[in-house]
Amino acid sequence: MDVSCLLGLCAALAQAPLDAGQAIAAPLASTTPATQAPQGGDALQDAGNFIFLIGALCVLLAQVLTVRVVRGYGSKMRRLMNESSQQAFGAPAPDSVQAWPADRVLRAIEAKRREMLWVLMGVVAVFSLSASALLVVASETDMRTPLGLAYGVVSLLAFVALTGPVVLLGLSAAHFAQRYWTWFAPATLAAGALQGILISASDDEGAVPPDVAVALVLAALLMGAVLWGRHRLARVSARIGAWRAAGRWRTAALVLGGLLAVVVVVGLSSVFPALARLAFGLLIGGVVVLVCHYTLVDRVRRIVAPLMAVGTFAAIFTGLLAFMALQAAAPAFASWLGGSAAAAVALLAAGLVGNFVLSWIGLAYEQKVFSDAQFQIFSWMIGACAIVVLINTVTVGNSHLLDPVHLGLMGCTVLALAAYWALVRYGVAPLPTNRRLLVLRVFSAEHRGEQLMEELEERWRYIGPLMLIGGTDVAMRTIDPAKAANFMRRRLQDICVPNQFALHKRIAALDEQPDPDGRYRVNEFFCTNDLWQEAVAILLAYSDAIVLDLSEFTADRSGTTHELGLLKTTDALARTVFIVSERTDLDAVRAALKLPAGSPLPAGRVVQVERSHDGGLLVEALVQCLGPIAMPSPAAALLENGCAPTVVDTASRNA
Repeated sequence: MDVSCLLGLCAALAQAPLDAGQAIAAPLASTTPATQAPQGGDALQDAGNFIFLIGALCVLLAQVLTVRVVRGYGSKMRRLMNESSQQAFGAPAPDSVQAWPADRVLRAIEAKRREMLWVLMGVVAVFSLSASALLVVASETDMRTPLGLAYGVVSLLAFVALTGPVVLLGLSAAHFAQRYWTWFAPATLAAGALQGILISASDDEGAVPPDVAVALVLAALLMGAVLWGRHRLARVSARIGAWRAAGRWRTAALVLGGLLAVVVVVGLSSVFPALARLAFGLLIGGVVVLVCHYTLVDRVRRIVAPLMAVGTFAAIFTGLLAFMALQAAAPAFASWLGGSAAAAVALLAAGLVGNFVLSWIGLAYEQKVFSDAQFQIFSWMIGACAIVVLINTVTVGNSHLLDPVHLGLMGCTVLALAAYWALVRYGVAPLPTNRRLLVLRVFSAEHRGEQLMEELEERWRYIGPLMLIGGTDVAMRTIDPAKAANFMRRRLQDICVPNQFALHKRIAALDEQPDPDGRYRVNEFFCTNDLWQEAVAILLAYSDAIVLDLSEFTADRSGTTHELGLLKTTDALARTVFIVSERTDLDAVRAALKLPAGSPLPAGRVVQVERSHDGGLLVEALVQCLGPIAMPSPAAALLENGCAPTVVDTASRNA
């Protein structure tokens, strides 16, 4: 039964008990001559009548239900206003939250990190188990044989290696790269090699060894690759990268060496057919490893690449659909309009739809429909499914996009993402701490600001929001879906603070509510040269803890000198953590604080760093500096600072 017949049946059933509907349908049916009615016109007419009747019924039903909705609204509001906040919302008392000792806050951070890790591991398990079971069933493999059992295990390993990196998305780039090359890269290469051997064993019937021998070879290869990779692959890749970076001729030598290896493998494959399958499996695994590393290790790419893909797909699909609709639905109009004009209309439609999709994603992120981590996880899981479908389409003959296996893999992805959404929505509760951290630093061209933000975000965002003055040193690492979407829509200037009124308005509306996954957000203020000092003064009064990176501070850094003076005059040094290194001019720090030479720094904590920041040690020091008293609200901070324009020095913030 086709769709038109089904709609006609629904229309008939809807009109049967309604005399008014029959009276309306009869004259409508008689208005169109039988000679002019196109094929399927009766069914379309019945569908239109059915939709009309449903709309009329909804209008009448809305009039009846409106009274009940208004009464229920008034009753609910009166009940809420007569209850206390504890009875209405069940929120913890502010005093109990503010009185949390430092060790309890640190334990809560680690517990929340482990909780999110278990959630993501559950998502990977749901997808991997369901997808591998689907492939085993579709291949009609006998799981009672060692070869069939090995195929199921290898399929499970491949899906875990491909989707497993999502559990690392909350880590900094350095920690992500280390763990990825230690665990998931070797597993991906092992899965590719094992798939090649399995294909050879199943295709070359004459060369198939006994099942037990095949299973032993697979197990030995798997364990050897994983154990070797855990300890060696990261070091080898780092050494190769350092050796290649030493000169262009070394890069050329690596490329030529790779081509020579390919030639050798191709030559040997004519003698040993199984070697070709093994090499092809390793090649596929290597490509997947590089794609995962290139896409996931950089937080900017994890956010921008999916946005670009979604916006481009929506624009191209809409443009093609509009062009084909003009050509097919109205050929006479299309010929009169001309091919170029039709193409222009299609491009206009594509641009509008692409802009709308990007705008919706940015607005949904701002309205906390999803967090940046959720956006990355959803994007990667969908991308992993696309990678599997692409590999299966290339390697399996007579395979296309809408194969039952591919549709099943898409269903497995939907199932895993639905499980993730449900677990986060109903199983993960945010910590009610809301501790606000202000990040100050010496602007640097060596990406130290980016490293500092990554280390702080990894832990602090579980207990409160981060605040900072935007700059070129961290602009790339603080990007989110809303900022990326605004940039693609040419609306990036909207995130800048143009004047003092906008500054006060944005600080008063500072985002300090947790995301659906329990993590707080980063509030970045892109201020002009005559506003940043006032912004720092207001945010100091509103912060629970402050971190000041002095690892490259010298006497000529007038902007940081001003911040040191503010910390002293506002009595904020007790809740401040100084980060110093061997390049810090400690005498200049004491001079900015007006301290005698050789005196200790009067900060709450002083953390010494060498090459990179230690996020765990830094967050522990910051938590130790948290006070048990409640800090003022943004409005109180504005009143305390005063709303009159502040006289500032127009020296460059980068100085």
